[in-house]
Amino acid sequence: MSHVAATDESGTSATRLANELATWQLKIKAEVKRALIRALLVVITSCLAALFMVVSVLPPFIHLLPDLVP
Repeated sequence: MSHVAATDESGTSATRLANELATWQLKIKAEVKRALIRALLVVITSCLAALFMVVSVLPPFIHLLPDLVP
């Protein structure tokens, strides 16, 4: 009794299809991870830029702060 691998209509084996699916899943996970890291870097960079702008604009108005804080 011989073992015959399950195939789809085009003759591709189920094992090969499973391996291709696993490979695509790994590629997608890697791309999602890269995208999340890029988004995090954009957020960090934006926060640093906003902080720099506040620090660079604030000094001329520091003398007003005692009047603003009760």
